[in-house]
Amino acid sequence: MNNLIDFMLEELNKIHPRSYHEQVGDDNTMPYIVFTIPTTTPGTEDEVIIETRYWDDANTWNSVEDTKRLDELYDRVENHFNGNVFPSEGFSTRLYKLQGPRELPDPDPNLRRRELRFVAKTFFKKKG
Repeated sequence: MNNLIDFMLEELNKIHPRSYHEQVGDDNTMPYIVFTIPTTTPGTEDEVIIETRYWDDANTWNSVEDTKRLDELYDRVENHFNGNVFPSEGFSTRLYKLQGPRELPDPDPNLRRRELRFVAKTFFKKKG
């Protein structure tokens, strides 16, 4: 599982410098991406759901309705991952969009959130 987390963090940072696993780091300047990989049962890591969430502050936009920056961010992530194979030393992973983008409500009226979910199918290379 740690290999998949490292892989996702590395790939997301290619797209956007403020990408985090599970919680935001010290630099919480928006927009940013947070991803999670729900806990899996040992031995089932070959297919997992990856949730990517996108956060932005409407106070920095030209208008409250202007979600272009947020929309462009999740479009870039979707285009980078959806249907593509990512080989590495010990495994290869292919991601498919499962759901999204969908808007997530936030109690703060100035925050905008989106979510994309992917299925990651991992193929482990045989040793020897």
